[in-house]
Amino acid sequence: MKQDRHKRLYDLHSWAGILLGLFIYVVCFSGTVALFGDELGPWENPSLRLAVPERTAAINEQFKEFVAATSSKGTLTFARLDFPHDIAPYYMAFAGYSDDSGETTFIEEKWHPETAKLLPERGDGLSHWILDIHRKLMLPTTLGRTLVGIAGVVMMVLIITGILIHGKIIKDFFTLRLQRSDRLKWQDSHKVLGIFGLPFYIMISFTGAFLGVVTILSPVVALIAFQGDTEALIAKVLGEPPQASGEIVQMYSMDQVHTLKFPGTDMKPVRVIVDNYGDKNAVYRVIYPSETELSSFDQVTISGADGTAVDTELDITRVTAANRVVNALTPLHYATYGGIWLKWIYAALGLFMTILTATGLMLFVERRLHGSEGKKSDAFYERLSRINIGVCMGFPLATAALFYLDKLYTGVEAERMYWTGVTYFTVAIGTTVFSLFQQDGYRNVKQLMATLGMLVLCIPVINAIYTGAQFWTANSVGDVLSNGVDISTIVLGLLIVFSSTQIPACRNDERPRLSDKTIGAVPAE
Repeated sequence: MKQDRHKRLYDLHSWAGILLGLFIYVVCFSGTVALFGDELGPWENPSLRLAVPERTAAINEQFKEFVAATSSKGTLTFARLDFPHDIAPYYMAFAGYSDDSGETTFIEEKWHPETAKLLPERGDGLSHWILDIHRKLMLPTTLGRTLVGIAGVVMMVLIITGILIHGKIIKDFFTLRLQRSDRLKWQDSHKVLGIFGLPFYIMISFTGAFLGVVTILSPVVALIAFQGDTEALIAKVLGEPPQASGEIVQMYSMDQVHTLKFPGTDMKPVRVIVDNYGDKNAVYRVIYPSETELSSFDQVTISGADGTAVDTELDITRVTAANRVVNALTPLHYATYGGIWLKWIYAALGLFMTILTATGLMLFVERRLHGSEGKKSDAFYERLSRINIGVCMGFPLATAALFYLDKLYTGVEAERMYWTGVTYFTVAIGTTVFSLFQQDGYRNVKQLMATLGMLVLCIPVINAIYTGAQFWTANSVGDVLSNGVDISTIVLGLLIVFSSTQIPACRNDERPRLSDKTIGAVPAE
């Protein structure tokens, strides 16, 4: 009975991994890179390599003109102004308007922090693509975030079943037979990586699943509690949206807002979100960096007409245990609460999680091609192995290619995002197709990894050629962030090139001894 249950858990772990493993791999890898989405901004756009001055320029008139221009195109749905801060040392306004069909269009402008002059427009590309491919797979928000949430759920299933089928989990952690057969080497590496980062994997899978599936939870909760009225649910959580009075008044100056410190601290705001700009009932939601650990942000709500405080005792802002947990999920998932070093720790563990997924896919095929669970001549598993290699190497190569496209692109800025997508999927799919025609998987991985390492290693070169950047000089916060990207790619490129030298050029077919085999219903490893 116990052996049957063990066998069922083993099959669930294996088939869940192979059916959705490549999808999980893409989500894990893209999430690791997406951790540094903010830091990539100054690298891709030299005009953003700025310093936060001691005294910033007045911005109220520019923002007022920006809102007026947006409102002239349609019905203003919202407006936002970001103040210069360390990660984004410039003013940025963001607004949306809806046309007669109800479709919302978004507009963005940036201004220099010292002169308030408009910064050159540049189309969305590298950093936006990396963030969106992880958060919603470049699909419509509800569909994309739901699919990513499902990946988190499946990863939770894999983690739980992985723990249950490895009864000797402590012993497995210290078992690493690198001098034995290739299959045992990958098997032991898979177990060690799985145990080493287990708490992180559980946390990141749970938070990712929650943040993804929450997009489909709202209609369900609304159906149960509010007879399907989603707007009633939103009003209960976020409060009733302020209603415009129709009376036009002078707005409270954004320059004055920028001087407002969070009560009891010296923190200045980093963002203002505006409802009903220009109306007597306008509301400013003033956002501050969170002073509380694992909290997304702190907020003060004021009147847009005169700057007086507005009572916002809403369900979402009440300090309860449940709200503390929910508010902590986003910073916990994206590592926004502990600085750049915490992001690097997350990145290392995220890379381990990516490798864990890749080795799991490899083991599934290895056992069926070279183990006791299949035949060596099985053409299906041969093709599956090549597809696994193509996808696992194709998406990293596609990501590296975007850094080169960012500097080499000379087309219309409005089409930059389109060509970013074309480049990304062309490289990813092209690598997969190439791998389908390679007879020796080990040699293919070795060559593709060496190529990836050289591409990553040379990213600072393409940056220096096209922008004149030198990572040994830094005149602003933007320079520091850009230099950090260059230095990181050098280190990472060297590690990848070194790893490629450690991969054998062909398979080691040494068969495991009887003492190496697992006793019981689970097939021998």
